[in-house]
Amino acid sequence: NIFTQLWNNKRSNGWMALELLLAFCFIWYLVDFFFALGYNYTLKNHRDLVHTWKINLSTYPSDHYLYDAERSTSEKMFEDYSRILDVIKTTPSVETLGISYYNSSPGSNSYSSNSFLDIADSSRMASGQIIHICPQYDFLRVFRHTREDGKIPVSTQDYDWSVPNSILINRLMEESLCPEGGKATGKLLGYKYGKGEHRVVGVVDNTKRFDSGRPQGVVYMAQRLSEENFMDAEISIRVSNVSESQFNAGFIDQVSDRLQIGNYYFLNMLPYTKIHADTERSFGLTTIVSAALFMLSFFLVSIILCLIGTFWYRVSRRKEEIGIRIAVGAPHSGIRKLFILEAVCLLLLVVPFAMILEYQIVNLDLLLTYGEGHELNSYLIYQPLTRFLVTNLITFCLVAFIVSLAVWIPAQKAAEMEPADALHDE
Repeated sequence: NIFTQLWNNKRSNGWMALELLLAFCFIWYLVDFFFALGYNYTLKNHRDLVHTWKINLSTYPSDHYLYDAERSTSEKMFEDYSRILDVIKTTPSVETLGISYYNSSPGSNSYSSNSFLDIADSSRMASGQIIHICPQYDFLRVFRHTREDGKIPVSTQDYDWSVPNSILINRLMEESLCPEGGKATGKLLGYKYGKGEHRVVGVVDNTKRFDSGRPQGVVYMAQRLSEENFMDAEISIRVSNVSESQFNAGFIDQVSDRLQIGNYYFLNMLPYTKIHADTERSFGLTTIVSAALFMLSFFLVSIILCLIGTFWYRVSRRKEEIGIRIAVGAPHSGIRKLFILEAVCLLLLVVPFAMILEYQIVNLDLLLTYGEGHELNSYLIYQPLTRFLVTNLITFCLVAFIVSLAVWIPAQKAAEMEPADALHDE
């Protein structure tokens, strides 16, 4: 009966179907974006930025009254820098200290990567971000890296860094180098572009540059702290489970004066959670999500308003039909269900045509897939058919709910009509 009604009013229903078609496609596009975003958040990031801080030091200019010319040589400054590290490391609230280089710590806006080939089989390649760490300090423990899918916490000292040109890699890189499920530890890797060889001394769990992205390959290279590189070093610490404000006040009061050694002085310290959030904003990631959320809300509200107006008009044109239905015994709940089911059935007729249009968007690679990462088939994001069907199902449920909500008001109005009033014009 409902489909007969739709066919009998095909001219007016055609315009509504066109509206639903366009709205469905637009909403599907945004649902796909948020589906990818939400899926990314479900992927584990095997590191922890909570209770971690970056310590920033600075040096007095040569015209400052505290400047010491005798401590300005590279050798003396390295000695003073090492003493500062000892002071920080022995501070009671500091659990551990790590050193990285070239602003490559978690959440930073710097990024350097390369591709590595298996020397024994050059057909196998893996790419990853390069993070230089000092094996004398515990960078991995500062950010609570793990292995065996988060079961075992790791320390930088767990690995043999005495091996020449030793490196750590993560599981994504191991999967690329050993697709049959072997182990990458002990493999000799060379650069795809450039010279040099590195020995893999261990594998750690996957990490993500941003929580909203997907895991990426990572290579941890050993670089011992020396007079040549200490100016490029970054000090990272993990503190006890105290609030940021408590640690900030306590550290500044108790330790900042003790860090004035030679020409160095304590500048400030920043929580890595803030550094991470600031970097996301600087990359425009927060803006993209906000804009997509605004567009989705706009389309949903627009559909509600359009459908309320359209069905209100349809109710006013079908008073005699409603009056006859009520006069012959149709319950008020049946009238409501009739109008809601009509709208949902019309949506069902539209969905196949909408999916045809959506397929063209997928085929043209125009999807707004959030984040970058390793394109493994194990990720649902990279299974086009499954992703397409899941996002369309979510879109249908969302649009059907919105349609039912929009139709409810005029349907309720229709159900409350008295038969005599409805048949008056007839």
